[in-house]
Amino acid sequence: TRIGNEQSTEYLFTLRNIEYETMLEGDLHRYRAIFNMMSDYGYILRCHDDETYEYAWVSGAFEHITGFDYHLQGKEALPKQLVHPEDKEIFAHKFKRLMQGNPEMSEHRIVTKSGEVRWIREYAYPVLTDEKVTFIYGAVRDITSSVKSEESLRNHALQQAAVAEIGLAAMDGGLDSKTFVSE
Repeated sequence: TRIGNEQSTEYLFTLRNIEYETMLEGDLHRYRAIFNMMSDYGYILRCHDDETYEYAWVSGAFEHITGFDYHLQGKEALPKQLVHPEDKEIFAHKFKRLMQGNPEMSEHRIVTKSGEVRWIREYAYPVLTDEKVTFIYGAVRDITSSVKSEESLRNHALQQAAVAEIGLAAMDGGLDSKTFVSE
């Protein structure tokens, strides 16, 4: 519908366009805030026909957590380079499922540039174009402190169980005073 002359129609269109851009900016800020609350960094991997891949985009604390600058790495080196040697099988299985078009979540260890071992929880979502995975969107959370806390609690529980067992054995008369004397 035309309102007034050509100039007023152009003005109305410009005003609506500005309102739409403002709304999108607000959405972007909200999504970014929610993303930052849920993960430490995000990434997009570009998947190539020769089964190699490279980071197309990385945000957040990637460099802080891994010690690597993704801009300086080669095509396939960095994602595989980060995975802890004992977790390479987990990574390979996850990546195979992703390349089949299945979203994946995994918890595994990475080795930082300085050699520190860190635990991450990674959510990855494949993007298909013509039934072929062309990109993988991912979100990563550093869960190292949680894993260490859980491990500490497990160790404490095991120690408490051992102490309780020794106490019960002593009360039943199954232990003598020489049992705990080192020679």
